[in-house]
Amino acid sequence: MQVAPWLRVAFLLALCLLGRGAQADGAAAKAEAPGLRIPIVFHIAELDGTPVAPSSFIDEQLAAAKTIYGPLGIELVASERVALAPAHAELVTREERDALVRYVTQGAIHCFVVGKLMDVDEPGRERRGVHWRPRGKTDKSFLIVSKISKPWVLAHELGHFFGNREHSAVPGNLMSYAWTVEPPFLDAAQIERVKRTLATLQKSGRVVPLSPAP
Repeated sequence: MQVAPWLRVAFLLALCLLGRGAQADGAAAKAEAPGLRIPIVFHIAELDGTPVAPSSFIDEQLAAAKTIYGPLGIELVASERVALAPAHAELVTREERDALVRYVTQGAIHCFVVGKLMDVDEPGRERRGVHWRPRGKTDKSFLIVSKISKPWVLAHELGHFFGNREHSAVPGNLMSYAWTVEPPFLDAAQIERVKRTLATLQKSGRVVPLSPAP
């Protein structure tokens, strides 16, 4: 039986539209796919039984960091919030920073929230945050964030943790000290470094993604 030309055209058009619809659904599903759920353990120093910073401080830092790393397929999760002894509430020397390594375990990023963080190279200068590599422990590093930190400090220190060791001279870049009124950003090279470093951290077991949320 011979098919009328107009029916053949209509059939081909329908197939084309179905194909496009499937492609669109696939792209949407890919865009909505959850990223790697990376655990962060927050150690909050206490003084007289009271945390040096409230839970809202951590929530704000984490929310800001998520806006940077979420689009890269990295879902940051506060897996634990644990109390830190008063002896660690104020960090002045290298030794005091190094002492925190005893709390660092494999599988998660560790962030220590303290009441005061002093510069170890410039006496009298107070710091907001640092990515610290303890001496003699090349296989471990962690973050320290002071209670006086602005919202983007955790994101900045995570940038160091994820392989961006150098500071940027570009105003507004997350790894720059010259922040602007606009939200900070990472450039293409920095993003690639983040992804490459995270893959290495996973391979070594230093960071183990959490199971997908139920």
